Amino acid sequence: MKYNNNCTTVAIDGPDLAGKSTLIKSIKETLEKHDLKVKVVHFPRYDHPIGRLIESILNDKDFEIDSYSFQSLYFADINDFCQIELEKLKKEYDFIIYDRFYYSTIVYSKTLGLSIEQLAFLSKDIIKPDLFINITSDIAITIERLLTRGTSPDKFESKNEFISGIIDQYKDINNIIFDIIKFCDKHSLKRKPFNEKCTSIHAKKAHEEILAEALNFIVDESNLGFREEKNVI
Repeated sequence: MKYNNNCTTVAIDGPDLAGKSTLIKSIKETLEKHDLKVKVVHFPRYDHPIGRLIESILNDKDFEIDSYSFQSLYFADINDFCQIELEKLKKEYDFIIYDRFYYSTIVYSKTLGLSIEQLAFLSKDIIKPDLFINITSDIAITIERLLTRGTSPDKFESKNEFISGIIDQYKDINNIIFDIIKFCDKHSLKRKPFNEKCTSIHAKKAHEEILAEALNFIVDESNLGFREEKNVI
């Protein structure tokens, strides 16, 4: 039996090294303890053709591509999933969790100089999630975790100014999306609804505190039995 007789889609996004993957793993494990079926989808999908193309560009230090064309690939990967796979998965799972979604693509695109007009055309057809958890961070946290990660930074992570810009854009993501909505409506662009429920959690908090806040946001308060058990975890 489905949780609340429906499938809930949850996007968890934020800057690199903000703890998204660890949080998603903990959320999945907690929900599955209550016999709920959970599917995690990572974007970009490096096991799909568009994702493989993105990965090859990121890994080639000498490859040059204009920002609009490159960011279009990220939007295309997400839209491909929404149009081809989403409805089938919603019939099979109680929760679908997105590890990154179109929010990160908007943030990176904006930092790379794409306009609201360009972002509106690229994002208008994406099916938005039911819930969005924005993990915000600070440059000091990100740099500290980057230096201790033990892997080589890619072409973007090696630029502190770029990282700082990304972090700032995540904090402003709701305003950016509002500007996209205004542009679409002003120019009568047909678009999918931007009606996801949003919350922000700061990465500086302890993992247990972040997990508790995320679960309180995700789990319907009407399911008191689940919440009473969850509060003991």
